[in-house]
Amino acid sequence: MIYLVHGIRTDGEDNIDRIGLTMTRFGHVVVDTPLDVRRAWNVRRTMQHDANRLAAFMAGDPWRERVIIAHSHGCNIALEAAKQTAVASLWLFNPATSSKYDLSYVRCHTEHIFCIYSPTDLAVRLGNMIPFRHPFGAAGYKGFADLPDRNNLESFGHHSMAFKEPLASNWGRNIHESMLRLDSERSTFGGLRKRDPADRSP
Repeated sequence: MIYLVHGIRTDGEDNIDRIGLTMTRFGHVVVDTPLDVRRAWNVRRTMQHDANRLAAFMAGDPWRERVIIAHSHGCNIALEAAKQTAVASLWLFNPATSSKYDLSYVRCHTEHIFCIYSPTDLAVRLGNMIPFRHPFGAAGYKGFADLPDRNNLESFGHHSMAFKEPLASNWGRNIHESMLRLDSERSTFGGLRKRDPADRSP
């Protein structure tokens, strides 16, 4: 099961949903997660609520493999939700998240984490300037310090090129092929592997 988690001021139709459409062509079940559309001014207050809602929503499905594809502030929600329930892989596009985010407890429940970031992401750069312990951060244009081998540098900005053809199809294919590799690993290791918080591997 693939869950799409959108950012602020959108329901994902013009960005993350386009990769989801590609995933359906590969035969995957794709769910547009039913979260409210948020604004920058209220995400600090609503982020944990949305993360709890996403985790509960995922916990209710019978599928063994859960994959989250998230964009912008949706990455904050996805990371917090992944601390609560098992996730096979997280695909974080332009995360409006601190580049120093502590991924150790996410790794306890998640097999692989991928970050797709762009130095030309002006929206994340501006969001990173918001004061007063706002959840927005620099990972969307810097990558995560905790993911040296899973930061994928791209040249697109915050909303545009990654979600247009042919890149949307290319990313869909990459995610699909990653899921096939995870299936192969499970057949070797006998299921989802337990992760220790001290494990720093991707």
